[in-house]
Amino acid sequence: MSTLVSLPGATPVAAPDYQSLERPLNFTESAAAKVKLFAQQLAQVVPTVKVLFWDERLTTREAQRALHDAGKNAKQSKKMIDQVAAQILLQNYMDSLEWTRLSNA
Repeated sequence: MSTLVSLPGATPVAAPDYQSLERPLNFTESAAAKVKLFAQQLAQVVPTVKVLFWDERLTTREAQRALHDAGKNAKQSKKMIDQVAAQILLQNYMDSLEWTRLSNA
């Protein structure tokens, strides 16, 4: 699970229900509780910042597939896999903003 933070002045997006994020793959109950606590503390310290939870479970696999499709082997992909996964995560978030905007139009 990642925590996305929108900057002041950015369009706020409603966070998904915590229940949908309770048991992500390879994520323990105690880890989920720590993430939630951090997000609550961050929201108290910086109340103008909107904290949003985002499920990132499949981004690394999607990045691996994209790099493979681009002709990169495992050794070449290793150096950039996290960067590509982060780009996919951000793109998914940006796409969700557009879907939300279109569905509310």
